Amino acid sequence: MMRKTPIEWMKSFDFQLTDGIYLCHGTPTNDLIYLLENVEIGYAKIIELLKGKQSSLIF
Repeated sequence: MMRKTPIEWMKSFDFQLTDGIYLCHGTPTNDLIYLLENVEIGYAKIIELLKGKQSSLIF
């Protein structure tokens, strides 16, 4: 039996909003793009990077 690589294991998760909390590494669409590396980019750019994800709390 072949073991999944860590990335294959993470990709197998069913990502859903749960209890008003959304968790992502990087941006919701790309793990390699930091969402808040530079908060000086402004609120509008951060909202753009979220690609429509809405939640009470986003990590």
